[in-house]
Amino acid sequence: MTAVLTFQETEFDVVDIHNVAWLRGPQIGGALGYQDPADAVQKIFARNSDEFTDEMTQVLELPTAGGVQPVRVFSPRGCYLLGMLARTDRAKAFRQWVLDVLEGRTQPRQDRPVTVGQQVQLLRLRVNFLKSLQQETQGGMRAAIHQQVHFVSRLLGVQTPDINQIGRTVEQPELPGL
Repeated sequence: MTAVLTFQETEFDVVDIHNVAWLRGPQIGGALGYQDPADAVQKIFARNSDEFTDEMTQVLELPTAGGVQPVRVFSPRGCYLLGMLARTDRAKAFRQWVLDVLEGRTQPRQDRPVTVGQQVQLLRLRVNFLKSLQQETQGGMRAAIHQQVHFVSRLLGVQTPDINQIGRTVEQPELPGL
């Protein structure tokens, strides 16, 4: 099972950073009702970058339809600021949703099963992250890659290996139905 956050008809791929839900910029743009969501969020961010802090937005290497790529993500505070700066009909409702759901006042998550195809892709991604982690020597990069291993492991419903154990062989989990 995996967690899904939904605002109206937009489903978000949640990035968990220290147990805080961060959302992908292009998906926020879609939720806000922009025709070109990725471009709209990038323009809002570029015009107002001085208002965003590192606690509000980051660029992470994340799995996308085109493979692992840099993606700008926003914390609840960053999402709220985007909603404040947006000029769409949905912006007001989005701001309220951010305060209620992302700030934890209401239950945001619905469980749904991960398909077999998604499990296979996640397992492949997990293997690639683990290989990268075994080869990486810089502490900061190891921590960033380990965070991605944790995220993918959580989606698969398996335990995240301890960062100090990686370097030795880490086996892939057995998943039912594969």
